Amino acid sequence: MAAIPPVPITYLEFYSGIGGWGYALKEAIDRLNQTIHVDHENVSLNCLGAFDHSDLCNKVFRHNFPATLAHTTQIGDVRLQREAKKRKKSASMTKPVSIESLTKEQLEEKNAFVWMMSPPCQPHTRQHENQNEDMQDPRSKSFLHLCQMISLMDANTLPRIIMLENVVGFEGSSSCMAWRKALRSRNYSVAHFHLNPTQCGIPNDRPRHYALAVLLESSPSNLASDVEGKSRNDDKNILNWFEEIKDTNSDKLEDSPPINTSMKALGVNEPGNLNILSPISDYLDPNDDNELDVPNKILNSNSSWCFDILTPSDRRSACFTSSYGKFVRGTGSVLYQTDGKNIESDQALDVFRLVKPEGREFDKNWKEGLDLSGNLRYFSSTEIARLFGFPVAPSTANEQSWMFRFPADCTMKQKWRLLGNSINVK
Repeated sequence: MAAIPPVPITYLEFYSGIGGWGYALKEAIDRLNQTIHVDHENVSLNCLGAFDHSDLCNKVFRHNFPATLAHTTQIGDVRLQREAKKRKKSASMTKPVSIESLTKEQLEEKNAFVWMMSPPCQPHTRQHENQNEDMQDPRSKSFLHLCQMISLMDANTLPRIIMLENVVGFEGSSSCMAWRKALRSRNYSVAHFHLNPTQCGIPNDRPRHYALAVLLESSPSNLASDVEGKSRNDDKNILNWFEEIKDTNSDKLEDSPPINTSMKALGVNEPGNLNILSPISDYLDPNDDNELDVPNKILNSNSSWCFDILTPSDRRSACFTSSYGKFVRGTGSVLYQTDGKNIESDQALDVFRLVKPEGREFDKNWKEGLDLSGNLRYFSSTEIARLFGFPVAPSTANEQSWMFRFPADCTMKQKWRLLGNSINVK
């Protein structure tokens, strides 16, 4: 009997960063295999293009997905690709692409099954001064362009699935409303989620807004009635995630969409179950790197009192941002460990376990009782990558294996910055 050829899933990554969405898609297929017995061995993932304005992001992406041209030239420009081959130029010598320059013809030509994106979050963060003016923020321009492309593309070339990640709060923005209207006009059904890695057993706090849009072949009301009549309870629960199926009699979009807080069918539990969290020690490198020690200059500064300090046995960690290693407060946790000492019973450390940095008051004597010099260090990039769900490659891994690694010439600060802007794969 002839072997069945793999079913290709084609996808495009916008704001591709270091490629987290590609790993997340593979993780989702693996979970579906465990839940509804999808034959993931008979599914092939084919990235048709990855778009990011950063040369460094594109470099890391190409390092992990060498078979994919991380598009730094306009897609569909065959002449440029041929000239590059003739000159034997590497992809890293081309210029970053501007997402807002992509045309509907170029996107139609790709005809990708899935679109995945993490638009800039700065217009929607709590620190942003003009949250009601997010559509005027220049950083929203590319995302609004994609909304327009969805509205204009030929129906036969629209992506069947669109996945989006952003900060919590995005759902109430004008940009999100524009996106929802574009999707509704093309007969997509959309589910919105607020999820945290802790709901998957990962001891890292990184709440994010996720959205899943599925292109329907019929109206949401027809789909809902079909499922009511002949599908399993699990399928009914999944359909209840979607905004249009919850309210099939109204064409009006509410100011803020209904938010789901779990995805039990895919192993994302309800929030608050601390029993599923694994200890930080499970994510640590086998050997310490002295270069990760927090410098005495920073330890002796007034800002050091708001470090978020962990021990290997802790089952939590703060959100790591792109400013990790650059600033102290609110950028991520640091690790306290000593040789031959039971630090778990260190009373001085309890202050930092019980009171988060944002809730502390300045105390110039905060270090009393703690031997910090040489015992307090930053997390390495591979440790953070594990907390972000990336399949970190061991040093012996085959270069062609589906594992994540940074290029050898990336500095630690560059790695921290890239990871701080990435999604959590799990």
